[in-house]
Amino acid sequence: MSKVVDNKHIFSFRSSGLKSFLINGSTSNKIDPNGDDIEIGLDKTLTNRLITVLRMKSGSVIELFDDEVRCTAVINIINRQLFVAISPKTIRNIDPLMPEVNLHFGLLKTRESNESVLESCTLFGVCNIFPILSDKSQGEWNTKKDRYMNVLTAAMEQSKQYKMPSIHEPKTFNDWSRSFKHTATSTNMFCDFDEQSIPISQVPIHPQNQINILVGPEGDFTNREKHKILSLGFNRTMLSSISVLRSTEAIKLALGFVRCVR
Repeated sequence: MSKVVDNKHIFSFRSSGLKSFLINGSTSNKIDPNGDDIEIGLDKTLTNRLITVLRMKSGSVIELFDDEVRCTAVINIINRQLFVAISPKTIRNIDPLMPEVNLHFGLLKTRESNESVLESCTLFGVCNIFPILSDKSQGEWNTKKDRYMNVLTAAMEQSKQYKMPSIHEPKTFNDWSRSFKHTATSTNMFCDFDEQSIPISQVPIHPQNQINILVGPEGDFTNREKHKILSLGFNRTMLSSISVLRSTEAIKLALGFVRCVR
């Protein structure tokens, strides 16, 4: 197999069922890390994308991943059929991200804004996404799940962050507040520009603890909703001492900070 360079210069592609393909393509039910290269074929959609859109040639190195494993592969194109050779030595499990980060956010007005949130969640390794229909939420949730899956997949391929967030169905604020479970070890941050807010830099982040980040919709939560949020164990957290941020900006800043702290 060709020598693999630093994978930050290699295109990554999601290939559903990759692990089973690797097992079925190997000589045994257990992949031997010291064995020969495994050759598998890719599905028509990915093949068309690699050959027709990206115009990749035989010998190009790519990275493939699914929900369980990732690996590097060398392309071999024969009569418009695309195969890849994978060395068992490059196969790696995709481990859970720690700490576990969950985003709870008031549904935004436009599809583009909500998709921007999903993209940010993927880039920064959010585990669960909980959209909330608050009193001031005026947006509509796209019921076409394929569209959102495409957004998540594109973000994963671009960022090489291979854990896909779980997107939960939107709940009304009352239903969400009843279902939210506060634990003694979780860190619950309510991003709110308020004089009583604690700067995010002072929030203790423990790698083994669950982190819940809550961001309001355009127009913010109502006073009634804020009172309920605080009663659930959320602490007001300030992201900027000089600016009131838009929801999409607040989400990016909060997630970026959390993932920078080890």
